[in-house]
Amino acid sequence: VYTGNAFCNSVHFDPASGTLFIRVERLDSVGEYALVLAHALAHVHVGSMVSDTDPRFVAEFHACIQVLGEDVFAQRGPAQADALHQQLASLRTAQDRDAAVVSAANFKL
Repeated sequence: VYTGNAFCNSVHFDPASGTLFIRVERLDSVGEYALVLAHALAHVHVGSMVSDTDPRFVAEFHACIQVLGEDVFAQRGPAQADALHQQLASLRTAQDRDAAVVSAANFKL
């Protein structure tokens, strides 16, 4: 049992074989599967399947999510990725970025 792991009932990692097992129900949605996989791989990478609050896990999980996000926009084409980058770059302060709302009409995922 992975205490403190949001997906403790959905994953199991066997370090002896290096095998990650994921509950089959998590495969129903590609988005859910990607989230569970990124979450589990971040835990595997830091060597601990417990505690989602471990700073090493949090940093690794954020890096995994960043890679997934970059891949999603790369798949949508450079024009959409460039448009999002320009929109974000035009926001002058962190407060502006935090308050920004990206319209679903502008960016179809």
